[in-house]
Amino acid sequence: MSWSSLYSNVFWALVNSCISTSHFFHNISPSVGASTKRGASAGSQLIQAVSGVLGDAAGAVSALNLNYTDAGLFGFVAAAPAASAGKVVSAAVSALRSVKVDDAALARAKAQLKTDLLMAEESTGGLLEELSLQALLNKGNVIAVADLITAIGQISAADVNAAASKVASGKLAMAAIGNLSSTPYVDEL
Repeated sequence: MSWSSLYSNVFWALVNSCISTSHFFHNISPSVGASTKRGASAGSQLIQAVSGVLGDAAGAVSALNLNYTDAGLFGFVAAAPAASAGKVVSAAVSALRSVKVDDAALARAKAQLKTDLLMAEESTGGLLEELSLQALLNKGNVIAVADLITAIGQISAADVNAAASKVASGKLAMAAIGNLSSTPYVDEL
């Protein structure tokens, strides 16, 4: 894998981490009270935007990042009841179009991504899975974690904000399943 390709993959993984730090599930039941599992992360703009429109409904959202050698797909995956789906999709699109990352958010995202890389090597199973996946996807080449960490360190907040701006001005694509009665058409976003 070339350095530019390695940098590109690490870069988009870092952008993903800046926008969405974790999955989010929210549920408030009148009979049970509030319950939040893996709550709305204070550092995640995507999760904050979606949690603000859910009200008492359950829902989940996470950023999506798929890299290929010549293209990629960056966006989000969301799940919500039919009545809330339109609001959730609109809020998530709005959040992706208005992302601004400061140095503190970038530092947190870098630390999280580095931790994820290092933790993958903590168990034999995790290490074997990572090595085999890299070998499969990189034509037999395995990239040292130290090289990945070096690449992470070279990315600036200005780089992330420029990429976020490019994503914001890009053409949208959407796929949806289930009861779509309140889900907007992509041209309405």
